[in-house]
Amino acid sequence: MDQLLVSYCEGWDAGGRRAVGPLSAARAEERDRDGEQYTVLLSLGERPTATIDVAWTEHYCAVWLFDERLRRRYQAEFRRLAQDRMFLAHARRWDYGDDAQAEFDERAVTRTVTISLDGRMTIEDRPEGRCGGLAVTNQNVSPEDCWDVVPVFGEWRRLVETVFRAIGYDAAPDLVLHDASDPQGQGLSADERPWRPPRPLRPAPLEPMFAKGTRYRLEHGAEVVVETRQAGALRMTSGMPAAADPGWLRPDVAPFTAAVAAGEYPVELSLIRFAAEPGHRRVAAARLTVRDEPVASWELALRPDQDPRLLGDGEFFGFGVDAGMGCFVDAEAAEALADIVEETYEDAFEDLLSDQAVEVSDPATGANLIAFPSGWGDGAYPTWIGRTTDGEVACFVADMLVLHTATMLS
Repeated sequence: MDQLLVSYCEGWDAGGRRAVGPLSAARAEERDRDGEQYTVLLSLGERPTATIDVAWTEHYCAVWLFDERLRRRYQAEFRRLAQDRMFLAHARRWDYGDDAQAEFDERAVTRTVTISLDGRMTIEDRPEGRCGGLAVTNQNVSPEDCWDVVPVFGEWRRLVETVFRAIGYDAAPDLVLHDASDPQGQGLSADERPWRPPRPLRPAPLEPMFAKGTRYRLEHGAEVVVETRQAGALRMTSGMPAAADPGWLRPDVAPFTAAVAAGEYPVELSLIRFAAEPGHRRVAAARLTVRDEPVASWELALRPDQDPRLLGDGEFFGFGVDAGMGCFVDAEAAEALADIVEETYEDAFEDLLSDQAVEVSDPATGANLIAFPSGWGDGAYPTWIGRTTDGEVACFVADMLVLHTATMLS
């Protein structure tokens, strides 16, 4: 019967292939209670076998398994979505070609599996590493099979067995867990820790994007200045706002979970004008104002089927653009407006300039959409909800991410 040694630390140092920042079991348990991050190191004798990275405040738990060369080869990433249950959101595998290949080498053969809450599974294979081609397959699994119990601190056996089964082993070895923690271990300061939990995209400061005269330096060095332009008023018959590509209003456009009163609300464009090319403008963002009040906080706009706790580092839920345009629209009115867009598309959008807005209306209901160019073009873009100090919706901002990495100069 093998003995599995359990100790606690700040994480795994890939370069040194060793654990760093020892933690006492008591200190690690305190972090677990407080939701702060820590790492569990599991070793068979002198050889590290796996780590478990935990950060409950970020709803995060990831198990890593090592190969014989102490390279991380498998990862199972869980998200805690209920008090006592967590969901297997991602599984990753790296196959190294030889013993000299570095951990996560770009030539390593990789497989990444992403699972949604409804059981849709996407498998991405790179048989030649990151420099080669990508093969994507989709299939469905039982969502219930992707849930597991949140481990009580110190009770790691079930989690290890679950991951062993997930990577193809019939069962985990017959193990006895033994605490091998450093009783004096106090860990490292936050900026010295070798890992951090994934953090979804957060908005850049949005108010300056709508302040005329604000100057930025873009990531590639160009200097731009903000201009603003009124784009019209969005008329909503149901008060269920959505952002979408106006050329793709079918299938059904899902509304944001934050509804507002039916009515008419102004839309304003944030434009950037290039200092070296005064005639060159781009739409950086579009704002739908619900209340003319200061914004106290920002959050990502979500559809009913989206859970932000599943997002990875820098990820977001957004609306897709395939025709270089986005729009605000009442979700209930989208289907009728889709018919009108299809009938008038060439007249309405073909000559759309990079800094203009277009309105399409349904004469039967009075509902409309306000369309605008999507910054640099096609892609996916987030919408942020601004809330007042009372928590009421003040505005929606469709962010074209043009200024997300820019430096504000004044």
